[in-house]
Parts: sequence; structure tokens; C-alpha cells
Amino acid sequence: MGYIDDTIREMIVKLRSGEADLATAWGEAAKTLADATRLAGIKAAELEAALLNLGKADPLRRPRQETSNWRKMHGLPMRRRRAGRKGR
Repeated sequence: MGYIDDTIREMIVKLRSGEADLATAWGEAAKTLADATRLAGIKAAELEAALLNLGKADPLRRPRQETSNWRKMHGLPMRRRRAGRKGR
């Protein structure tokens, strides 16, 4: 990944210094990605699927938390209520 990393760093430096505009940077980044995938032997369809899945990834998404009723019906231990007011 050194080739891609170096090219991206160069693009960032060019953008910050004003040597390149955003459209040029995106075009060169796309060309770099295309070259790297061609060298790695990755097909365009595989790359497309990977990029689409990457867009769907949500690092903050929490795993599903089942309700106590669902856990009871499936033979799992139920969650306990937090300590609260007594008498309710």
C-alpha cells in the first residue's frame, strides 16, 4: 500500500499548497486506485462491490440488543433491570 499512500500524501500536499484543484486531485487519486487494482489483479466488479460495502459500513453501529422477552423465548438469560425505585 506504500504506492497508494505516497500518492495520496502528494495530492494532499498539492491541495494545501494550491498547486492542484480538487477535481485534479480526485482524478489523479482515481487513476492511482485503478493502477493499484490492476496491478493487484482485482476485477472492476469486485472493486465496485468492496467500495459499496465500505460505504455501508458504520463503525458506530451497535450489535442488536434483544428484548428480555425475545431472550426468554429463545432460552437465553434475561437482562436484569437496573436498580431503581422500589415499590413500582
